Amino acid sequence: MTEGQLTARLELLFSQQRFAEAETLLIQFLQQYPANERGQYMLCVVYFTQNKLEEARPILEQLISENPEDPEYLALSARIDIAGNFLDKAEEKVELLIARNPEEPEFYNLMATIKFNQRNYDKALFFADKSLAIDPENLQALNLRTSASGILGRKQDANVSINEALQHDPNNDWTIANHGQQLLNEGKVNEALERFKDALAKNPNNDLAQYGLKEALKSKFWPYKMFYKYQLLMSRLSSSQMWGIMIGAYLLLRFLQRTADKNPELATFLMPIVYIIVAIFLSTWIIQPLMNLYLLTNKYGKLLLDKYDKRSAKLVGLSLLLAIVFFLISLIAAPESLSLFALFFVALMIPLGTMYSPPTKENKKKTVYFTIVILIAGLLGFFVKLITDNEIVMIIAFGGIFIYQWFLNGMMIKAGSRIRS
Repeated sequence: MTEGQLTARLELLFSQQRFAEAETLLIQFLQQYPANERGQYMLCVVYFTQNKLEEARPILEQLISENPEDPEYLALSARIDIAGNFLDKAEEKVELLIARNPEEPEFYNLMATIKFNQRNYDKALFFADKSLAIDPENLQALNLRTSASGILGRKQDANVSINEALQHDPNNDWTIANHGQQLLNEGKVNEALERFKDALAKNPNNDLAQYGLKEALKSKFWPYKMFYKYQLLMSRLSSSQMWGIMIGAYLLLRFLQRTADKNPELATFLMPIVYIIVAIFLSTWIIQPLMNLYLLTNKYGKLLLDKYDKRSAKLVGLSLLLAIVFFLISLIAAPESLSLFALFFVALMIPLGTMYSPPTKENKKKTVYFTIVILIAGLLGFFVKLITDNEIVMIIAFGGIFIYQWFLNGMMIKAGSRIRS
């Protein structure tokens, strides 16, 4: 097979999204022509498309070492770094690309993507605009501008950008998914659902459309719709602002409780407020896995959940079931330890529902181990309470859940807060 024949065949396979066949074809070609750089590069592209990042890295690094001035190789390497969340390494490469060719809009798109993933939405807008200044019809830049504007709450800018993108290519699955995301951000759930379905009909592997459809299905329920708006609002805040809200809410709760304790005549009015705050606080921790549990019962919804979503949803569902069972038994048998254990399983839904939330594997391990320790302490505390009527171990377990919340908050605020430039 000649290189020209290979290119023609790859174009067909790529257009039909038959990437596994393209990989096989390229491996066979490279067995025949192992030194062919174009074949090696295209194999890296296929690996990248299938998220086989580690397979692509060594091949691409060798190509770059032999061709350090080739922008195509360096740009793909930056994309792989972005996909692997090595954003600092990607930024260094893109800075070099821009310095070498400041008139290439694609390089500004890469930098905008990096800044977006770093949650520096103002800079993401800046680089998207730099790309559009060179190519006003650049679809990727328009989509990036829509996403950043939407998160920042600039509804008019987001609508202008998405409408321009739709005019240029109304059938692009990423543009359609981006439109759906903007509609969802505006609270237009049913319209967003249709757009996500349209995008997935064109490309079933579109990550944004899959995520958006999952969120839109859950947002059909009013409580989750409010939770989604809360998440969107929090994503616009810096880490210091997030901490300020968290600590402020906790101090307010403690103030209301102390005031109610010291002033029994006010307790009738203050305690309902305390209960509402606690209920809202608890719901922000467990509503996500509970809604994922709902999606597990949906024929299409369960296909949108990853392994962590499914596992977390099942564990939260089991914890809720055990809480209900122990509570009902306590009503009949009336031992205090059972009602305390029922309360423990309600509280345990917090770590069970969030232990897979951290974006990095290292932090996931920390929260999973923390949750296991809490569970062991709770089980041990239950038997200690039954045998000795001593509640100290159960108190330690509840204290662990309280500490876990602040521990996880620290991780998530660091990972999810907005960076301001």
